[in-house]
Amino acid sequence: MKTALVCVSIGAVGPQGRKALDGAEQALAQAMPRAQLVRVFTSSGVREKLAAQGTRVMSVTEALDHLAREGAEQVAVQPLFLVSGREFRSLEAQVETARPRFPKLALGRPLLDSPEDACALGKILSDRYQPEPGRAVVLLGHGGGEDVQQTYGQLEAALQDLGREDMLVGTLLGEPGLPQVMERLEAGGFRQVRLTPLLVAAGNHALRNMAGEEADSWQSALTRGGFQVKCSLHGLGEDPQIQQLFVRRLLAALEELASS
Repeated sequence: MKTALVCVSIGAVGPQGRKALDGAEQALAQAMPRAQLVRVFTSSGVREKLAAQGTRVMSVTEALDHLAREGAEQVAVQPLFLVSGREFRSLEAQVETARPRFPKLALGRPLLDSPEDACALGKILSDRYQPEPGRAVVLLGHGGGEDVQQTYGQLEAALQDLGREDMLVGTLLGEPGLPQVMERLEAGGFRQVRLTPLLVAAGNHALRNMAGEEADSWQSALTRGGFQVKCSLHGLGEDPQIQQLFVRRLLAALEELASS
Protein backbone atom coordinates (compact mmCIF):
# COMPACT_ATOMS: atom_id res chain seq x y z
CA MET A 1 0.00 0.00 0.00
CA LYS A 2 1.40 3.38 -1.03
CA THR A 3 1.33 5.64 2.02
CA ALA A 4 2.13 9.30 2.57
CA LEU A 5 2.57 11.60 5.54
CA VAL A 6 1.66 15.23 4.92
CA CYS A 7 3.11 17.62 7.52
CA VAL A 8 1.26 20.93 7.41
CA SER A 9 2.52 24.15 8.97
CA ILE A 10 2.13 27.84 8.32
CA GLY A 11 5.76 27.77 7.22
CA ALA A 12 8.98 29.60 7.94
CA VAL A 13 11.69 31.29 5.92
CA GLY A 14 14.35 31.95 8.57
CA PRO A 15 16.70 29.27 9.92
CA GLN A 16 15.27 29.32 13.46
CA GLY A 17 11.75 28.60 12.29
CA ARG A 18 12.89 26.00 9.78
CA LYS A 19 14.86 24.21 12.50
CA ALA A 20 11.71 23.79 14.60
CA LEU A 21 9.70 22.47 11.65
CA ASP A 22 12.49 20.11 10.60
CA GLY A 23 12.64 18.61 14.08
CA ALA A 24 8.90 18.08 14.35
CA GLU A 25 8.63 16.64 10.85
CA GLN A 26 11.48 14.20 11.46
CA ALA A 27 9.82 12.96 14.66
CA LEU A 28 6.56 12.39 12.77
CA ALA A 29 8.37 10.64 9.92
CA GLN A 30 9.89 8.18 12.38
CA ALA A 31 6.36 7.20 13.42
CA MET A 32 5.54 6.36 9.76
CA PRO A 33 8.90 5.13 8.44
CA ARG A 34 7.48 3.64 5.22
CA ALA A 35 5.48 6.71 4.25
CA GLN A 36 6.46 9.35 1.72
CA LEU A 37 7.01 12.60 3.63
CA VAL A 38 5.40 15.66 2.08
CA ARG A 39 5.97 19.15 3.50
CA VAL A 40 3.18 21.69 3.15
CA PHE A 41 3.20 25.39 4.05
CA THR A 42 -0.17 27.14 4.24
CA SER A 43 1.25 30.68 3.97
CA SER A 44 1.37 31.78 0.34
CA GLY A 45 3.79 34.55 1.32
CA VAL A 46 6.25 32.07 2.79
CA ARG A 47 5.93 29.79 -0.26
CA GLU A 48 6.57 32.71 -2.61
CA LYS A 49 9.68 33.82 -0.70
CA LEU A 50 11.08 30.30 -0.74
CA ALA A 51 10.27 29.90 -4.44
CA ALA A 52 12.29 33.05 -5.13
CA GLN A 53 15.19 31.32 -3.37
CA GLY A 54 14.77 28.19 -5.49
CA THR A 55 12.85 26.07 -2.96
CA ARG A 56 9.34 24.92 -3.85
CA VAL A 57 6.93 23.92 -1.09
CA MET A 58 3.40 22.82 -1.93
CA SER A 59 0.10 24.11 -0.61
CA VAL A 60 -2.45 21.72 0.92
CA THR A 61 -4.44 21.46 -2.30
CA GLU A 62 -1.33 20.97 -4.41
CA ALA A 63 -0.03 18.22 -2.13
CA LEU A 64 -3.31 16.29 -2.03
CA ASP A 65 -3.75 16.64 -5.80
CA HIS A 66 -0.22 15.34 -6.32
CA LEU A 67 -0.72 12.35 -4.02
CA ALA A 68 -4.06 11.48 -5.64
CA ARG A 69 -2.44 11.49 -9.09
CA GLU A 70 0.39 9.33 -7.75
CA GLY A 71 -2.11 6.76 -6.51
CA ALA A 72 -1.52 7.13 -2.78
CA GLU A 73 -3.86 4.78 -0.92
CA GLN A 74 -3.30 5.82 2.70
CA VAL A 75 -2.58 9.45 3.55
CA ALA A 76 -2.09 10.90 7.02
CA VAL A 77 -2.26 14.69 7.33
CA GLN A 78 -0.72 16.03 10.53
CA PRO A 79 -0.87 19.77 11.21
CA LEU A 80 1.96 21.40 13.13
CA PHE A 81 -0.51 23.90 14.56
CA LEU A 82 -0.72 24.98 18.18
CA VAL A 83 -4.50 25.49 18.33
CA SER A 84 -7.71 24.63 16.47
CA GLY A 85 -8.03 28.11 14.99
CA ARG A 86 -8.68 29.49 11.53
CA GLU A 87 -5.74 27.69 9.91
CA PHE A 88 -6.90 24.31 11.21
CA ARG A 89 -10.50 24.86 10.14
CA SER A 90 -9.32 25.71 6.63
CA LEU A 91 -7.15 22.58 6.55
CA GLU A 92 -10.05 20.47 7.83
CA ALA A 93 -12.27 21.71 5.00
CA GLN A 94 -9.63 21.00 2.36
CA VAL A 95 -9.08 17.48 3.68
CA GLU A 96 -12.82 16.76 3.63
CA THR A 97 -13.01 17.97 0.02
CA ALA A 98 -10.20 15.59 -0.95
CA ARG A 99 -11.46 12.61 1.07
CA PRO A 100 -13.30 10.86 -1.83
CA ARG A 101 -10.02 10.69 -3.77
CA PHE A 102 -8.28 8.40 -1.27
CA PRO A 103 -9.18 4.97 0.11
CA LYS A 104 -7.88 6.06 3.51
CA LEU A 105 -7.30 9.65 4.63
CA ALA A 106 -6.61 10.68 8.24
CA LEU A 107 -6.32 14.13 9.80
CA GLY A 108 -4.52 14.60 13.11
CA ARG A 109 -5.43 17.24 15.67
CA PRO A 110 -3.42 20.33 16.73
CA LEU A 111 -1.16 20.41 19.78
CA LEU A 112 -3.72 22.04 22.09
CA ASP A 113 -7.07 20.43 21.48
CA SER A 114 -8.38 19.80 25.02
CA PRO A 115 -7.72 20.75 28.67
CA GLU A 116 -5.73 17.52 28.97
CA ASP A 117 -3.48 18.67 26.14
CA ALA A 118 -2.96 21.97 27.97
CA CYS A 119 -1.90 20.06 31.08
CA ALA A 120 0.64 18.01 29.10
CA LEU A 121 2.17 21.07 27.45
CA GLY A 122 2.06 23.05 30.70
CA LYS A 123 4.06 20.35 32.49
CA ILE A 124 6.75 20.39 29.79
CA LEU A 125 7.03 24.19 29.87
CA SER A 126 7.01 24.29 33.67
CA ASP A 127 9.88 21.81 33.79
CA ARG A 128 11.80 23.78 31.16
CA TYR A 129 11.57 27.10 33.01
CA GLN A 130 12.27 26.47 36.66
CA PRO A 131 11.04 29.22 39.03
CA GLU A 132 13.45 32.04 39.85
CA PRO A 133 12.78 34.73 42.48
CA GLY A 134 11.46 37.95 40.96
CA ARG A 135 11.28 36.53 37.44
CA ALA A 136 8.24 35.91 35.26
CA VAL A 137 8.12 33.80 32.12
CA VAL A 138 5.89 35.25 29.40
CA LEU A 139 4.78 32.75 26.75
CA LEU A 140 4.03 34.84 23.69
CA GLY A 141 1.53 33.40 21.23
CA HIS A 142 0.09 34.73 18.01
CA GLY A 143 -3.48 35.26 19.21
CA GLY A 144 -6.81 34.92 17.43
CA GLY A 145 -10.53 34.65 18.05
CA GLU A 146 -12.44 33.70 21.18
CA ASP A 147 -11.82 29.98 20.69
CA VAL A 148 -8.07 30.57 20.50
CA GLN A 149 -8.16 32.82 23.57
CA GLN A 150 -10.01 30.09 25.43
CA THR A 151 -7.27 27.61 24.54
CA TYR A 152 -4.59 29.98 25.83
CA GLY A 153 -6.64 30.32 29.00
CA GLN A 154 -6.64 26.55 29.44
CA LEU A 155 -2.85 26.51 29.20
CA GLU A 156 -2.48 29.28 31.76
CA ALA A 157 -4.94 27.49 34.08
CA ALA A 158 -2.86 24.32 33.76
CA LEU A 159 0.27 26.27 34.71
CA GLN A 160 -1.48 27.78 37.72
CA ASP A 161 -2.55 24.30 38.81
CA LEU A 162 1.15 23.46 38.83
CA GLY A 163 1.78 26.43 41.12
CA ARG A 164 3.34 28.50 38.35
CA GLU A 165 1.82 31.92 38.98
CA ASP A 166 5.05 33.26 37.48
CA MET A 167 4.21 31.93 33.99
CA LEU A 168 1.90 34.15 31.93
CA VAL A 169 0.47 33.88 28.44
CA GLY A 170 0.48 36.92 26.15
CA THR A 171 -0.57 37.37 22.53
CA LEU A 172 0.69 39.46 19.63
CA LEU A 173 -2.92 39.95 18.46
CA GLY A 174 -5.91 40.44 20.73
CA GLU A 175 -5.85 39.85 24.47
CA PRO A 176 -4.03 39.36 26.72
CA GLY A 177 -1.84 41.82 24.88
CA LEU A 178 1.15 43.82 26.04
CA PRO A 179 -0.81 46.27 28.28
CA GLN A 180 -2.58 43.45 30.12
CA VAL A 181 0.63 41.46 30.57
CA MET A 182 2.55 44.48 31.86
CA GLU A 183 -0.23 45.17 34.35
CA ARG A 184 -0.02 41.60 35.64
CA LEU A 185 3.77 41.76 35.87
CA GLU A 186 3.54 44.92 37.96
CA ALA A 187 0.84 43.41 40.18
CA GLY A 188 2.96 40.30 40.73
CA GLY A 189 6.02 42.30 41.70
CA PHE A 190 8.16 40.86 38.91
CA ARG A 191 11.12 42.90 37.68
CA GLN A 192 12.75 40.27 35.48
CA VAL A 193 11.04 38.79 32.43
CA ARG A 194 11.88 35.83 30.22
CA LEU A 195 10.10 36.18 26.87
CA THR A 196 9.66 32.97 24.90
CA PRO A 197 7.56 32.11 21.82
CA LEU A 198 4.36 30.13 22.32
CA LEU A 199 4.66 29.12 18.69
CA VAL A 200 5.54 25.82 17.04
CA ALA A 201 7.99 27.67 14.81
CA ALA A 202 9.11 31.21 15.56
CA GLY A 203 9.21 32.98 12.20
CA ASN A 204 11.09 36.17 11.46
CA HIS A 205 7.99 38.35 11.82
CA ALA A 206 7.08 36.95 15.23
CA LEU A 207 10.66 37.21 16.45
CA ARG A 208 10.79 40.88 15.41
CA ASN A 209 7.56 41.59 17.26
CA MET A 210 8.85 39.83 20.35
CA ALA A 211 12.55 40.61 20.49
CA GLY A 212 13.28 43.13 17.75
CA GLU A 213 15.12 46.40 18.25
CA GLU A 214 12.08 48.37 17.07
CA ALA A 215 10.44 50.57 19.69
CA ASP A 216 7.15 48.66 19.54
CA SER A 217 8.58 45.19 20.15
CA TRP A 218 7.65 43.50 23.42
CA GLN A 219 11.27 43.46 24.55
CA SER A 220 11.68 47.19 23.90
CA ALA A 221 8.40 48.11 25.59
CA LEU A 222 9.10 45.98 28.66
CA THR A 223 12.61 47.39 28.94
CA ARG A 224 11.21 50.94 28.84
CA GLY A 225 8.82 49.86 31.57
CA GLY A 226 11.74 49.09 33.86
CA PHE A 227 11.90 45.32 33.43
CA GLN A 228 15.07 43.32 32.83
CA VAL A 229 14.24 41.24 29.77
CA LYS A 230 15.81 38.12 28.31
CA CYS A 231 14.45 36.41 25.21
CA SER A 232 14.41 32.79 24.12
CA LEU A 233 14.06 32.42 20.36
CA HIS A 234 13.29 28.70 20.19
CA GLY A 235 9.95 27.50 18.83
CA LEU A 236 8.06 24.69 20.53
CA GLY A 237 8.80 22.38 17.61
CA GLU A 238 12.46 22.18 18.62
CA ASP A 239 11.60 20.42 21.90
CA PRO A 240 11.75 16.59 21.62
CA GLN A 241 9.02 16.18 24.23
CA ILE A 242 6.68 18.47 22.32
CA GLN A 243 7.55 16.68 19.09
CA GLN A 244 6.28 13.50 20.76
CA LEU A 245 2.99 15.22 21.58
CA PHE A 246 2.53 15.75 17.84
CA VAL A 247 3.44 12.10 17.26
CA ARG A 248 0.63 11.15 19.66
CA ARG A 249 -1.82 13.19 17.59
CA LEU A 250 -0.69 11.38 14.45
CA LEU A 251 -0.91 7.91 16.02
CA ALA A 252 -4.39 8.67 17.35
CA ALA A 253 -5.53 9.66 13.85
CA LEU A 254 -4.02 6.49 12.36
CA GLU A 255 -5.69 4.35 15.01
CA GLU A 256 -9.04 5.93 14.27
CA LEU A 257 -8.48 5.36 10.55
CA ALA A 258 -7.64 1.69 11.10
CA SER A 259 -10.84 1.12 13.06
CA SER A 260 -13.08 2.86 10.53
